[in-house]
Amino acid sequence: ANAVRMALKDGSDSSTDDGDDVDGDSAKSSSTFTSRLVRRIVENLQFEIEDVHVAVRGCGCAAGVVLGSLSLVTTDAMGNRTFVDRQTNVKNPASSFLYKELLISGLGIYLQNDKTSNPHGDSLQRMDSLKSAEGREYVLSPLSFQAKLRQSDLDHCVDFPKYLIHSKLSSLSIQLTRPQLELGHRLALAVAPNTEVRPLFPEYRPLESISGNAKQWWRYAVRCIGRLNRHRSWIEFFIAFQKICRAVYR
Repeated sequence: ANAVRMALKDGSDSSTDDGDDVDGDSAKSSSTFTSRLVRRIVENLQFEIEDVHVAVRGCGCAAGVVLGSLSLVTTDAMGNRTFVDRQTNVKNPASSFLYKELLISGLGIYLQNDKTSNPHGDSLQRMDSLKSAEGREYVLSPLSFQAKLRQSDLDHCVDFPKYLIHSKLSSLSIQLTRPQLELGHRLALAVAPNTEVRPLFPEYRPLESISGNAKQWWRYAVRCIGRLNRHRSWIEFFIAFQKICRAVYR
């Protein structure tokens, strides 16, 4: 009987170990599949943006950024767009390369006078006038940029770099005239928050200095507190009545 019990116990222990091994293998395979799926999605992501125009108008000036097109794609070694499904831990260097290409066309920044004939007209009509590329005064002239990236997954790269980048910029032109600088300063003052400290209720503020005129400044403080608490004394109404009478009977 004891021998039978020992045999049953050994069988149950072995079955439990086999079940743990199966669960571990399934979890490992699931994790491997998920990581491969995420890797495949990330490596084949492609971005394409066309005809972007961001404009700011006000104070008689117009500034904006234009972008003809932007694309970030996955390519092969020849520069052709492709779909990749690479394997990890490969020993062949050619199979470990990932190729990416970035193309930017028509990127420019302009700053000019607002040439809209009717500034209070239809907003759509004004935006159409800004979209026209004719007569724009560019600070950064529209440029074209190309960059190619080659990345290797190998841990040890001896004969070749792990990251190899080739870039090409056809032309770069930046110019800023004095009128554009003045327009930019005017627009920056209009957009920037006003941090100037202003006196509280300046119509009550005495023109004299504090020294030697404490009574007037205490009166100014009391009147400001009354205005803030919405409790105004009869003196305030009397002063307002005097102003009305002067305006009427002058």
